[in-house]
Amino acid sequence: VTAAGKGWFEFRFQPVYEVAFVDGEPAAVNPDMPAPVHFHNINFIDPEKGEQAYQSTDEYPALKPGMHTYAQKADGVFRFESAKMRNSPRVGQVAVFQYAGRTSPAIAVQRSENIRIENVTQYHAGAIANIFEGSKDIYIDKMAMTRRPGSGRWFSALNDATHHVDCRGDIHITNCLFEFQGDDAANIHGIYRTIDRTLGDSGLRLRLMHFQQLGVDSIHPGDTVALCSKADFQILGKAVVKTIEWLEGGEYCDVHFEAPLPKLDWPNTVAMLHEDRVDVRISHNRIQNNRARGVLVKTLGKVRIHDNYFHTPGAVVQIRIDASSWFEAGPVDDVEIFNNTFDQCKFGGWSRALFELNPAMNDPASEASVIKNVRIHHNTIIQVFQPTIAANNIENLEFFDNTITPGTGYPPWGKPAERFLFGKGVTTGRMQE
Repeated sequence: VTAAGKGWFEFRFQPVYEVAFVDGEPAAVNPDMPAPVHFHNINFIDPEKGEQAYQSTDEYPALKPGMHTYAQKADGVFRFESAKMRNSPRVGQVAVFQYAGRTSPAIAVQRSENIRIENVTQYHAGAIANIFEGSKDIYIDKMAMTRRPGSGRWFSALNDATHHVDCRGDIHITNCLFEFQGDDAANIHGIYRTIDRTLGDSGLRLRLMHFQQLGVDSIHPGDTVALCSKADFQILGKAVVKTIEWLEGGEYCDVHFEAPLPKLDWPNTVAMLHEDRVDVRISHNRIQNNRARGVLVKTLGKVRIHDNYFHTPGAVVQIRIDASSWFEAGPVDDVEIFNNTFDQCKFGGWSRALFELNPAMNDPASEASVIKNVRIHHNTIIQVFQPTIAANNIENLEFFDNTITPGTGYPPWGKPAERFLFGKGVTTGRMQE
């Protein structure tokens, strides 16, 4: 950034990046892409701290078509202007331009078992770096996701470091370094599929709603599917899969079940793989200096997050279930978060709290429990932002025996008087003041 003011900044691309001026604005030239690609987000880095700038956030609204202008000036300088700009960049900060399209993950795994990734260093991936779909027993140990030394680059993976979709069995992530990736260190979730139509009394045509999930082949004969209320995610019935047939395009599949289905309000019902034989262990990792959050978990079974170091600009742990945008399932019933160090996290503009436990209810009046049995204890929290926890629709939330001290690396912000921000349907057990 060479100059800045309200609603604008000027910048010069580093010479290592090839940029074309297309349709009145700069676009990335990537040999993996058939044509130059326009940018859809900007993040700002504080190069002295080596992380996202304090209180900074995404610029997606400003990058939408018609919401901004570019001007090409002398000596390779560009000027960006938008009334939708959220950030106030400073001269000397580094603007990281991101473009849409996920072209090249480092490791992609589908319908596989007993996967071990050990002692691997990854400097870049033009997508989610490591993605696992419909797989079982995944062990990641001593992985480093980091920027290449001496490259001058301020990002590693374009998106998440690791991403697990409808996986089962063990999911163990241990002794790893995840930094500078463009999204979370780990996202573990299922998928809510909508009901397109019934097929007789024992069949359904299911639809994948998010374009990034098309073709995810994770439900098989013998699996149990849960039929859930789209309004509040409560399970209305279960059915065992007999056959499954994909339609061309990877968006729809026809599923027939072993027994007749219950009579449900199908337009307001979603289906998910019901798999509770899951053991998630995220331990002894260092998660820092990335965009957005630390760990996202949305899975049945046992989740243990312990003995990690976090320094993230957004929430350290988020449990957010929805059937309206990402369609990421599902209910959570056993999470324990302990012996971690949360070092001045939530210094950026992502998230509402250090811990976000907030199902996106389509029925905002519902007090139904979607998340159950979350215990946060014996952690060291060096705090610069309040509230500590934002939660709704959770049964038996506990927060106890944590050591909390004020951080000195940033001005404190947020709502200092509010440790807990609770919405509807929250019940608690042990809660420290």
